[in-house]
Amino acid sequence: MADEEDPKPDISKFSVIRNGLFRLFNFPLIGSTVLILLFYWRLRLRRRRVRKQTIDGLLGVIKEKDERITHLLHQIARMNELLLATRHGVPITSKAASG
Repeated sequence: MADEEDPKPDISKFSVIRNGLFRLFNFPLIGSTVLILLFYWRLRLRRRRVRKQTIDGLLGVIKEKDERITHLLHQIARMNELLLATRHGVPITSKAASG
């Protein structure tokens, strides 16, 4: 009976394989690294979104101010033509003065 092999699995070999896997794949370290990478990725996306909203808002303000400046320039042109017309007694036929 001494020649018969024991049908039980060798626990020491399983233990070595399991410990080797834990040394090769340190699951808590990998998990924390993945969490840090996900947090960093989310932070970058949020920053990019906020930056885009800020840029869009600034472009909107610039567009509004540009339209206001254009309107004021037209008003100045009309007032200049009216002033010149009243000084020289010339009838006003300009498009800027009539609009």
